[in-house]
Amino acid sequence: MTTAYGVYGLTVSCARPVFGDAPTVTCENPDVIIVHAAEEVAPHRPRGDDIMLTYRREAVDYYCERTPDGSLHLVFVGACEFDVSAGLDHVTVRRHVGAVEGIEDVLTAGALMAFLLYMRDLLVLHASAVEIDGRIVAFTGGSGRGKSTMATLLCAAGASILTDDLLRVEFEDGAPIARKGSADLRLRKGADELASTFLGEAPDQDASADARQLLRPPSRARDRLPLAAIFLPIPTREEATVRIERLPPTQAVFVLLNTPRLFGWLDPDVRARQFTHMSTLLAQVPLYFVHVPWGPPFDPSIAEAIRAELSLDRPASAVQLVAE
Repeated sequence: MTTAYGVYGLTVSCARPVFGDAPTVTCENPDVIIVHAAEEVAPHRPRGDDIMLTYRREAVDYYCERTPDGSLHLVFVGACEFDVSAGLDHVTVRRHVGAVEGIEDVLTAGALMAFLLYMRDLLVLHASAVEIDGRIVAFTGGSGRGKSTMATLLCAAGASILTDDLLRVEFEDGAPIARKGSADLRLRKGADELASTFLGEAPDQDASADARQLLRPPSRARDRLPLAAIFLPIPTREEATVRIERLPPTQAVFVLLNTPRLFGWLDPDVRARQFTHMSTLLAQVPLYFVHVPWGPPFDPSIAEAIRAELSLDRPASAVQLVAE
């Protein structure tokens, strides 16, 4: 029997605590076994021409290459690389020479897990999510758009954290169900200030290898709860109140497709599957643009204003709708 983490609906065996305080389970055959090689390797470019994924912008540079035996080589240039078996059940991690120690753990918990979910034909959202009154609310958007900050503000006001940065959604009898992930909220700045706004027990704080401030809220959401709504934050310093727009499903699909957890997919099967999954999801779950007064400092009343203004029980006529 092996002790493994239960994250994103998978059992993952890993000797390092890369998933924070994610729950552990005992199983005979984990879905994924992750091992870390002792040696560091030099960064390199693709060796062949079967490139499934490639993205290069500013300091971000990664790609995935399929090898002749069907295994996958996922490389984050200057950081680390992952050798993934053809069955997606075994991963070897190698840090690159000169990379920051621990950066491979950050990428394992985030980018690697997203890659494995994509490859397993599962719906992947670039989102942080919290539980409110037995339902899951997700905050999506590109890097730096405020997903983690919004989730933190809601947790400070009493919500429970489900996952940060990566959300797996599955369909159970046709209904979208959100799965639990890593509970560490990764913030670019202002973590100390946000931690002080929590009601009751304060969150644990730490720092990550990629210079993010980490908060771990004391309350964890339950797994397998219904996904009720998705909000895309639009931070603004020009407005003093929350303003929302509900998007029609046809527009919402393309908004989500433009905010993937991993950019640069060339593989047509992955792209087609995600489009199908998102179309199915957004036929049932509303997506809102949320214009939010931004800090720091962050007004603690923002969370309550959002909960009131975006009440999931009120009729659609109570929100500003984007025209079809």
